[in-house]
Amino acid sequence: MKNENANLTRSSGNVFKDLGLENAEELQAKSLLAQIIRDIIKQRNLTQAKAAELLGTHQTQIAD
Repeated sequence: MKNENANLTRSSGNVFKDLGLENAEELQAKSLLAQIIRDIIKQRNLTQAKAAELLGTHQTQIAD
């Protein structure tokens, strides 16, 4: 069944901006960077502990 009363809004391409957040560009950049780091960790089959060691941080930060 179709919902004929649905209101759709085209995205700006930045979900943080669409939500009206003040620091939308910064949040978008951080999100992209986190995604790239996650993809590299996955491609290299790194554990969280090894990734943390390579990045000079703690395993808990990688998990977050």
